[in-house]
Amino acid sequence: MKKVLLSVAIALVCIAVIVGGIIGYLYMTNKPSVTFDFAKKNGEITTGASGFLYGFAEPDVPSENTLAAIGVYTAVAKPKAGLQHPMGDITQVYKTFFEAGGEYLQVYCQDMIDTWYYQPPAGGLSAYYEMLRDIVNDINNSVDPEYRSRIVYYPFNEPDGGGVNNGWFSDGNFSAEYNIAFKTSYDIIKSVNPDAKVGGPNFQGYTDHNADQMELFMTYCRDNNCLPDVVSWHELAEVNEGTASFSNHYAQFRALEKSLGIG
Repeated sequence: MKKVLLSVAIALVCIAVIVGGIIGYLYMTNKPSVTFDFAKKNGEITTGASGFLYGFAEPDVPSENTLAAIGVYTAVAKPKAGLQHPMGDITQVYKTFFEAGGEYLQVYCQDMIDTWYYQPPAGGLSAYYEMLRDIVNDINNSVDPEYRSRIVYYPFNEPDGGGVNNGWFSDGNFSAEYNIAFKTSYDIIKSVNPDAKVGGPNFQGYTDHNADQMELFMTYCRDNNCLPDVVSWHELAEVNEGTASFSNHYAQFRALEKSLGIG
């Protein structure tokens, strides 16, 4: 029995050595690699898309030096005392952002609410409009005057997704309800600070369905004097399409602007 077991053990060791050798050979001859030629330059780094979502924890975290080095352009923060995130109030971090060379600091106003997706407040949209007015007043009273026109207020975040699913808007009449709500929010923000920027529609994607909603939205805003200062949508749902998805959607949107006579 000992001789049999010894023979089996030797055989297993030999098999393991052979298999290991084959795997090692295949790895050495087929492993992925990348080569950098530091003598060749393809151009200057543009930092054109440098920014982040909720990247601030507190003043100077991340540091002004770090932000300046990456050429930060835009970022998103929560309103003062917002409950959606534990830190990073816009009134605490705005100086770090702007003094590092940042251009536009965005604030998602619904981040006052602690649930995701946001649950409508008791009282629905009417109660939310009062909350929105307080948000703009708080920021106006806390942010230095020279920076107030570089705050971009987003009254709604992904209204066509969670906004429908959580009862802010009805699915069958989404565009009509949302367009009116955006106009109302736009007027509230501008009434408190005429120089403030307003962003929208901030749809959750740019599918064919969203493209139809975008046309309805931009047409309504053109006709009702509430065109957003910054037009936005998410590309998260189309991530599997690769980098082409944004370029295609951007071109589609610019063509829509042209067809509607929007500069």
